[in-house]
Amino acid sequence: MAGMELERPGGTVVIPLTGEAIDLADANTDDLADAIDRIRDLESQLRAAKRQLADEAVARMDAACQWTLAGADWKLSAPSPGRVEWDADRLARVLAQMVIDGRVPREAAELAVVAEPKVKQAGLNALLKRPDLKEELEECGVPSDAPRNVKLTRRT
Repeated sequence: MAGMELERPGGTVVIPLTGEAIDLADANTDDLADAIDRIRDLESQLRAAKRQLADEAVARMDAACQWTLAGADWKLSAPSPGRVEWDADRLARVLAQMVIDGRVPREAAELAVVAEPKVKQAGLNALLKRPDLKEELEECGVPSDAPRNVKLTRRT
């Protein structure tokens, strides 16, 4: 279509660690898919290595009973053992009942749990089908500037 050309950044992408340069103007789609796959594999290897290093650092911190270690130009810190993960929904229900019972002031409960609204796309899509609601609801949306990622699936 005329006037529908996409503006794309040109240039060269250098694959970290390997130093391989991919000329975006000359690379075919197979080359792009292969590079994305190799980077995905490299990311996985880096995450695994980082996890092993972090686990070793935490083991040393635990042995020393120190959860912040520092050197001349670095500092490592980690949470101390015995962390508790809270079920926010359950805690909110319990605190709400405590407020109703008069055992906890509402303000104190609000300081302990934050209610964060989250859009449920399926439910919103159902409401958007109602003409009497659609325009008002659509005013709540803004165009997303989030990058669109590519998913690569290898056929084996």
